Order: sequence, then C-alpha cells, then structure tokens
Amino acid sequence: MFIEGTIALDVSGFPSTFKAPDLISIFKGDFKIKWINDNQAILIFSTPSAAKLAYLSNVTHPFIKIKPCSAPLPLAPPVIDRSRPTTTDMVARRLIAGALGVRAPKKSQQEIDNDTLKLENARVRRESVKRERELKQMEIHQAKEKREKESQKVWDS
Repeated sequence: MFIEGTIALDVSGFPSTFKAPDLISIFKGDFKIKWINDNQAILIFSTPSAAKLAYLSNVTHPFIKIKPCSAPLPLAPPVIDRSRPTTTDMVARRLIAGALGVRAPKKSQQEIDNDTLKLENARVRRESVKRERELKQMEIHQAKEKREKESQKVWDS
C-alpha cells in the first residue's frame, strides 16, 4: 500500500551483486540512491508522483521487495568537528622548566584567570556538542522506530 506524499522507497531483498546501474534499469526516472547495506537501499525521488509510479510499476518485481519510506531521511552525513581542541601552555611550561632544572616563572593572576576561563569554555563546548549528538541519535532512533511501526502497519493491513 502506497502512502500519499512519500518521495522515498525502501528497496530490499535483491542480491548483493546488484549495483546502482541494476537499480537504475529497474526503476526508471529521476532519483538518488542511498545505500543502507548490500541488500537494501532507499530511493529518493524528486516528486511523490514519480515515487508512486515507480512503486506501482515494480511492486510485483520478482527480485526485490518495495515499500514506502515516510521517515525523515538523512540527506547529508553528519559533520564531525575535527578542529584542534582548546589548549593552554601550562603543561608545556612545567615540562620545559623541569627539563631545564629551573623554577617555572610565575604567571600573573590575570593570565591564570584567562587560562582557567579558556579551559572552562572548552569543557562547556565539548559537553554541549556531546549533548546535541546524544539528542540527535535519540531522534534518529525514535524516527526509525516510528518508521518500523508504520511499515509494520502497512504490511499488516
């Protein structure tokens, strides 16, 4: 059963030897392929009517299973921040002074406060990024569960 307004189809059950050209030859039209694994892909069409036409023309195909995919689709991979972490020169100063056998020069109270503030801001930023990542993963998990329930309803009816 096709869900109106769906622009994506979940295609599975095909042999792992199938590649993108094989899917393109089966499904005519303008779409993008998002591979899930060797035996499953999501086809994202430009319009709901194109998705419906592809679904209806291939629903009885012998090699593949087709079902509508109404869950939100991740179109871009998550951006990973690879910037250098915020650091101070506290450890370097201590190591150099120890290697030279001299006392480390004292920092002024303002320099100490600046370093402390810098490290605290970095810690807060790391924690907020971690919290955002956890929330996003929870949203993805909930969307996946919702999609599976909707998919199960479609197959049960």
